[in-house]
Amino acid sequence: MIIFRVKISGESLWPELIPGRTYWATGLCAPQAGDYAVFKDPAGGDKFIVKKVAGVQNGLYDLRGTISRSASYKVPKDQILGRLFGV
Repeated sequence: MIIFRVKISGESLWPELIPGRTYWATGLCAPQAGDYAVFKDPAGGDKFIVKKVAGVQNGLYDLRGTISRSASYKVPKDQILGRLFGV
């Protein structure tokens, strides 16, 4: 996917991302620390998850929310679909 839309449904990135609002994402460039990365839910299904990139190390993205630091993910680089832009 080159450019796609992502609708935010949860509050883990509040107040930076607003629940119910739709944002644009791109798969043209890899997310860096501080960007919002989009990836498929590791639990399966068609759900996408958006988290803030805390860091990238050894091919793994460390992704977190802003409200709950416990909601963090270690995601391999090849599972990242893209990053939000214009935020």
